[in-house]
Amino acid sequence: MNDQVKAVTIPERVAFVNLKDGSVFFDCHPAEARAAMDAVKAVRMGTCEEKEIKEIRKTIDEVLKIAKTKTAQTVEVRGELKAKDISDCFKSVEVLNTRVTHILLNAYEYADLRKWERDNLDIETNIVYLKEGVMAKMFGAYIIVTKLCPRGRMIFSAHGEEKEAVITFDVVRKPVVVNFEAIMRAIDEFRSELSAAMGRGTVDL
Repeated sequence: MNDQVKAVTIPERVAFVNLKDGSVFFDCHPAEARAAMDAVKAVRMGTCEEKEIKEIRKTIDEVLKIAKTKTAQTVEVRGELKAKDISDCFKSVEVLNTRVTHILLNAYEYADLRKWERDNLDIETNIVYLKEGVMAKMFGAYIIVTKLCPRGRMIFSAHGEEKEAVITFDVVRKPVVVNFEAIMRAIDEFRSELSAAMGRGTVDL
C-alpha cells in the first residue's frame, strides 16, 4: 500500500480507498483488514531489520579488515575480564578524540562479561540482532560476538565516526595470586575484634 490509500470502515466491511480518485479497490471484513494491516506492518519492519542486518555485517567485515593491519596492544588481566579492563580499552580510543561504537570479541571473552552485574551492560533482546552477534551495549558501544575475532583478542572501533579508529587488544590472562599470609592476618584480626566484643579471651572459628 502507498500513501495514496486509506481505509474506510463500513458496518461489517472495511473498504480500502484510493485517495487519488476516491475509488474503492478492495473491501473485506474488519478482522481480515486487521490481518492485512498486520501483514503490511510485518513487511515494513522486516525491510528495516534486513537493512540493519546488512549494515551490521558490513561493519564487522570492515572493522576486521582494518584490525588485521594493526599491531595489537596488550591487556593483562588477573583471572577474568573486569569492567575496569574494558574501561581502560575505551580510554585508548577516546584519547584519540573519538568515540567507541563497536567492540568485537570472541565468545570466550564475552563469557567473562556475562558474569558482570547487569548495570554494567545493556543486554540486547531483539532476536534478529542476537542472531547477528549483537549481544549488548556498554557505554553506548555495541558488543558483537563473532568467531571471526580470534580467541584472546578484542577489537575496539570508532566506526562511522568523523574520526574513525580501530585498536586491537590481546588479552593476556595472569593467574590469580592468593596471599595466604594476608588472609591469615585478616582472620587473626577478626578473632581479636570478635573476642573483645564478646568479652572473652579466645574465640574458636
